[in-house]
Amino acid sequence: MPVFRMSDENWERFKKWAVPLEDTADSAMSRVLDAAEGKTVVWTSVGGAGKGRRDSWAEQLEAWLRQGPGIVFGKSGKSMNTYRLEGASFRLKNGKQPALYVTKVGNGLVYLPRLPGGDYRAADPSSRVVYKEMGHPPVGYNFYPQFTLRSSEDVQYAISLILHALGHREPVG
Repeated sequence: MPVFRMSDENWERFKKWAVPLEDTADSAMSRVLDAAEGKTVVWTSVGGAGKGRRDSWAEQLEAWLRQGPGIVFGKSGKSMNTYRLEGASFRLKNGKQPALYVTKVGNGLVYLPRLPGGDYRAADPSSRVVYKEMGHPPVGYNFYPQFTLRSSEDVQYAISLILHALGHREPVG
């Protein structure tokens, strides 16, 4: 079996493609190569909220985000991963790029980017996005539109919402 060296930075990036205690380095590398070749990425995990284990639906969404158009991985925090929507045609009031957040502990919660002068109703006909404007002024992650992943269909729905955010335009007038 070939042996190769990789930097600490790339090792941390590579570990995000593996399911802890399930994948070998070979199976994780196979997943990375599948993604690079444009094949559907298969996750071996079957979910399992609780006990700190990642939900497979969140893992599938993050696999798409890592390959997504105009989306860049921002940082990995203690409880969630951040993705910047560099391809978005709008900026936040503070001039920063919009971002979305995916929780890291098994509840499959996604905090979608806030859209200027609008919301997701045009892309959310079944009203599945939850708006919780908590606090005055609203602060923290509860101010972000929220969507919970419970199935593979939800992953596809979340992707459509993210693509809607990427194509969102500033309101005119």
